[in-house]
Amino acid sequence: MSYSTRLREHAKKIGRDTRIALVGAGQMGNGIAHVFAQQGYPVNLIDVKQEALDKALATIAKNLDRQIAKGSISEADKKTNVRQHQLVH
Repeated sequence: MSYSTRLREHAKKIGRDTRIALVGAGQMGNGIAHVFAQQGYPVNLIDVKQEALDKALATIAKNLDRQIAKGSISEADKKTNVRQHQLVH
């Protein structure tokens, strides 16, 4: 079972009133933020560098666009996912 599959399964077990906070907006942090936001959780993505947060959100948007192209999600799903993220500098 891949890491992202395990993470999605774990995300399904957490209470819906939970807010996810991730410190570090690098490759791993933005990937985890993406998965939890797709499962409907509000996510605080925290980093000391605004540039890292901007890059993370751009990466998440690019990944969502790839999912739209594959037909995995809709444009509305992308908008919902992006709204789930709160960037904290």
